[in-house]
Amino acid sequence: MTKVLILIFLVSTSFVSAQKPLKKKFLGEYEGEISAYKINTGSQFIDVLATPVYLTIEKTELVFKVGRNEMTLPYTWTKKDKKTLEIVFIRSTDETKEILKLTKKTREIVREGLYPQPDCILKKVRKK
Repeated sequence: MTKVLILIFLVSTSFVSAQKPLKKKFLGEYEGEISAYKINTGSQFIDVLATPVYLTIEKTELVFKVGRNEMTLPYTWTKKDKKTLEIVFIRSTDETKEILKLTKKTREIVREGLYPQPDCILKKVRKK
């Protein structure tokens, strides 16, 4: 009898831990631009030009494109408060954790820049 209860418990927890996809209204294409910034190498400052950022959020994965680099990655999301969702994924190229904060009302995403990059605002692209 205890084996049956343990099996039921394990099966039920596996269903609870599976994450629901984002609502359809948050899925889609977003675009923005990382502002120009400077990198201090110790001996000199290097100027980095502004770079376009594109993001496509799908049910189970997202496509993240910065400049010429494009990655298709799985993501997780959590509800930070009533107005904000936090989308987290790990870039495959360098195993860096990216955090995106989606404002529900405006459907804008703030990408937290990796030092020394500034934060970037991505706006949802309206379909024509």
